[in-house]
Amino acid sequence: ERAELERWARVAGLSWVDDPSNTDQRFDRNFLRHTVLPLLRDRWPGLNRRLRHTAESCGESEALNRKLAALQWQAIGGDRDRLPVDGLKTLPLAEQKNLVRWWARERGFHAPTPGDWQQVIRDLLFAAEDREPEFRSDGFSLRRFQGDLCLVPDRGPLPDAPVDLEPGEGVAWGEWSLRLESVVTPEQSLPPIRIFTRQGGERVRFRPDGPSRSLKKWLQEVGVPPWERARLPLVFAGSEGAAELIAIGDLWCSEQYSGGAHAAGWRLVIERECD
Repeated sequence: ERAELERWARVAGLSWVDDPSNTDQRFDRNFLRHTVLPLLRDRWPGLNRRLRHTAESCGESEALNRKLAALQWQAIGGDRDRLPVDGLKTLPLAEQKNLVRWWARERGFHAPTPGDWQQVIRDLLFAAEDREPEFRSDGFSLRRFQGDLCLVPDRGPLPDAPVDLEPGEGVAWGEWSLRLESVVTPEQSLPPIRIFTRQGGERVRFRPDGPSRSLKKWLQEVGVPPWERARLPLVFAGSEGAAELIAIGDLWCSEQYSGGAHAAGWRLVIERECD
């Protein structure tokens, strides 16, 4: 109560400053404080006690919900960014909602508040295997991939066009950073190095004397989710029309640019920022 606080402040010899905005009833909080609550207290004198009891009960329920979610997250084998769909399906809808809300808060986001939880859960957990359901929330999205429900943080935009990577300089590419470091005195000039995103139809040769492979199929085989494939920095060496793919994010780098082949004289370093 304000009166109790004022009495305590006077006894303690404290002074305070009143904020004029606290009486402006254009703000909902002030309208409730100065108009609605006094009427409710006049009608129900025990209102404050009941509100305190309700707040305490809500706090206890929330603590129990958090504890339950943490136990269920561990029981179904959840990790930082993924929850097994099969495990989620074993839970009642109320516990599914509780677990997803807890998970989002643990990752530092506001809990999602969809208008129709039942529809969201149905779409995410029970859509056909060839579907890629997605629910967008504040700062992240929930997506399904290979039997898991994935929490995917929103990312910043990528460059609109290919970017040249010059020796000794660095390039920021979304959550990635790329640079060329000198490892020995180069024995030959460095071909043009450029960074692209996937356009479709790219092929990669993992050994100089080996066959080329479809990049799309390889990314599928190694389990890279579609939303990550679209953001991977693809590094090409050579002139336009004859460039060769030499690195796929931090998933693979050509031996010639990994620091082991001294003839190149340069090492390509690609690092990804962790959430």
